[in-house]
Amino acid sequence: MNAFINRCGGENRSDYWNEIICVCSILALLINILSLREGLTNVYPHLYYIPIILAAYRFNYPGILYGALLATLYFIIHLIMLPEPEALLDAGIRTLIMITVGTIIGTLSLEKEESEERYCTLFESIDEGIIICDLSGRIRIMNPAAADLLSIHPQESEGENICDLISHTTPDCDCEKLSKIMKKGRFTYQTSLPGESGEVKTCEIRGSRILIGEIASILLVIHDTSERHRAEEMRRRLAAIVEASDDAIISISPERLILTWNKSAERIYGWAAEEIIGQPVSLVIPKEERKISYRYYTEVISTGTAQRLEVNRIHKSGRKLRISLSISPVLDEEGNVIAISGIMRDITDRIRMEEELKRSVEFYRTLFYGTSTPTALINSDNRIILANDGFFRLIGGEYKQRSFPEMITDERRGDITRILSECHCKGSYSIRRSDCSIIGGDGGERVLCATFAPLPESKQVIASLIDITKEQKLVQRLSESLEEKDTLLKEIHHRVKNNMQIISSLLHLQSLTLESNQLAEVFRESENRITSMALVHETLYRSENLARIDAETYIRQLVGEVVDSYAPEQDISIEYRIDGIPLEIDYAIHIGLIINELLSNALKHAFIGHEKGKITIYLERDAGGYITLSVKDDGVGLPQGFDPAHTKTLGIELLMTLVRQLRGESSWYTPEKGGTRFITRFREVSDP
Repeated sequence: MNAFINRCGGENRSDYWNEIICVCSILALLINILSLREGLTNVYPHLYYIPIILAAYRFNYPGILYGALLATLYFIIHLIMLPEPEALLDAGIRTLIMITVGTIIGTLSLEKEESEERYCTLFESIDEGIIICDLSGRIRIMNPAAADLLSIHPQESEGENICDLISHTTPDCDCEKLSKIMKKGRFTYQTSLPGESGEVKTCEIRGSRILIGEIASILLVIHDTSERHRAEEMRRRLAAIVEASDDAIISISPERLILTWNKSAERIYGWAAEEIIGQPVSLVIPKEERKISYRYYTEVISTGTAQRLEVNRIHKSGRKLRISLSISPVLDEEGNVIAISGIMRDITDRIRMEEELKRSVEFYRTLFYGTSTPTALINSDNRIILANDGFFRLIGGEYKQRSFPEMITDERRGDITRILSECHCKGSYSIRRSDCSIIGGDGGERVLCATFAPLPESKQVIASLIDITKEQKLVQRLSESLEEKDTLLKEIHHRVKNNMQIISSLLHLQSLTLESNQLAEVFRESENRITSMALVHETLYRSENLARIDAETYIRQLVGEVVDSYAPEQDISIEYRIDGIPLEIDYAIHIGLIINELLSNALKHAFIGHEKGKITIYLERDAGGYITLSVKDDGVGLPQGFDPAHTKTLGIELLMTLVRQLRGESSWYTPEKGGTRFITRFREVSDP
């Protein structure tokens, strides 16, 4: 074993053997010559065995030849110096014995060397790292595989402590722990070693004590387990992928027994793995499909090719499933089919949704082509790619690839282009509408109400067109008719106002001819009443709204007319608090007459003996829709015992009549600071 270590360790084979053999040979020859000269023949021949044995042991076949030459020289010297027959016979026998010993020793040495050579070759060529250490851990020899793992030259490692060497190579190695482990008879130690390219190799060191001759040593075998760890890691990852997959992944033996069953298979089929592993696969196959399924399995086993198909399977509850199935063979290293792998996906919901989608497509296709409303599909370039019969009849010609905005004939073309651009934008789902005009198939201009609806997840737009040409003409005629009626109503109001003005003027002229002031006063009151009604028609004539008038404008103008008629030179101030209330004509006339009576009465009677006065007019509408009219003065107040119900004057009777016609309530009272206040409250009700 030491020789084996020396040979594998690369010891120099040209050491001192040649010199020793030469010295022994020369000494043997000299002593042989001197002994023969003295007549001694029994001692010196034994000296020849030393160089013969050494040469045969050290040099094998060349050593045998050297020993034979040396034995021949012994015989020749004996023949020359002592030629007696008996001595020559003895020398010849000794010569043969020398040659035989050299031959035996050389042959045995050759076999030993060949054995050492084989072990050395095995030692150097084995893939696993082998290191021989003494009991203290100092390296005696290591093979190239170990040197590669430790990234060191074999000869540089001699005498190094293996623990120090590994800890130096791998900083994470616990040197003290490794030293303790190596003192055991047999041990296993896991560590990591850096590779030449920087990757980390996982290694397993197995050690045992051995005897080399009589020297106790430690044999270390370093096995690179990186590939095994990578394979195990890959297996774990694949197992994790299989378990985490949304698809059912199972394997079946050639005898159609279930071998593996992942979590998704449990979820899809309802069978737990422990319930179904080892059971025949027919458990999940409908009876009517088992025959064809077995045929697929047979084809996979016989041809070694994968099969992809859609099949029916059975849930644990008995419910039928539609499954997308892919089956493929699982081969061993020799290419034999040892199992069948099946990847299954539940497509029951997908098939149902596809059928629903198909029905939906047919439904919307029927709507698209069956409706009489012209409808077109416009792409992102604003070109028409699809249209129904209504659209074809509208334009009266080929529509495909025509630009929709270019078909617009009025100023709305830019608006339509902008609307289509907005509809093409991603995430736009709002429906847009616009009127436009195009030239129809008959050559006439068509006015259209266009509705643009963007298709979700697409840049296409559905355009629906409604021909409103007749409606537009009807609207135009109605507008013209309304305009004529508005003009006519204004003219009527103007004429009514003029007629009332004529009546008022006639009354005024007639009052000038009367000698009685009382009669003249009656005429003037009638004149003011007619003026208040005429103002309503005047206001309506000047207003754009012929149904209602602005209360504030009307009341201010009416008050000015009455004040000018009764107290043009008196210092009477008028305060207004009037909401912006639009009044219908009937209510406006009643309110105007009431204000006329109250204001004229106040101007005639309230400020007698006063240099100046103040009249306040309120007109308000509350949240309930009630209108309150208040006329207040700071004059002399009501006469004692005043009761409007028993007052028979024309003005008071007219006021009460007007309040009743308004279906309102009225009251008179004197405020604390003096004067008179009249309040009426009513609700404006439109005619049904």
